[in-house]
Amino acid sequence: MKILILLLISMDVFAATANTLSGNNLLPTPTKQEIERSAEKIKIPSGVKISDSWLPYLNPAFEEFWTEGNHRPDAGFVLFARNPSVDNAKLWLLRMETKAKHLEVMFDSIAKAQQELIKSGILKDRYGVLAKAKSLPTPAIKQTLNKEGMAEIEIFFLFSSSCSHCKKLASTLKGFSNVSPLQVDETKSLFHFEGLPSSELATDSTKNEYLASGEVPVLVLHDPKTKTVNILKGNRPQEEILLAMASLINNRGENK
Repeated sequence: MKILILLLISMDVFAATANTLSGNNLLPTPTKQEIERSAEKIKIPSGVKISDSWLPYLNPAFEEFWTEGNHRPDAGFVLFARNPSVDNAKLWLLRMETKAKHLEVMFDSIAKAQQELIKSGILKDRYGVLAKAKSLPTPAIKQTLNKEGMAEIEIFFLFSSSCSHCKKLASTLKGFSNVSPLQVDETKSLFHFEGLPSSELATDSTKNEYLASGEVPVLVLHDPKTKTVNILKGNRPQEEILLAMASLINNRGENK
């Protein structure tokens, strides 16, 4: 009990200088009640000395507790972690769903802009989008570039639990639907990413087919309607993933 009281006092003092307040104003400072409630879950053996530098990394009420490397946790997730009530769980899920829906709205504009910029010679047609689009009547193109099509694309995320680039890409994938994280290294326990579905171990056949070089991360974008895939290697930005998905959906016109 004595250790818990000392820990609470130290954390209350630290709250005034935590990254949750310093310079960014993304998150309010954790309240005393939130710090105390989270600290009750911390099991510190007697005799273990705790330095000030460790304080924010021991209490889930602090943003620093959820930080890994340069990756900052989702602000909504931290607020939910401070008060893990059903209502806050609903708010966090609604936040993630809104992100996904907004990406769907953006998708149509990105796909159409992609075609226009490729036609003007400003963008390189890396995925053969223009060639596929030319073979389709305009109504057919419009029909394929919809949010339902985007939601149907399966995203298989091959990663290693020790890969920093994989963790950055996982943060980018939070707003996408149908993401399946597949861990390629076999450890005692699976590594799960905040905001993504639970990870599974990649099968040997999957690793043999998509990890010839052994390098991760790898995204395998699969259209179940046409049985075609686009493969993206390395940490890719959100817009590049969207473009690769657009090419798969455009390709549906050729398989009708």
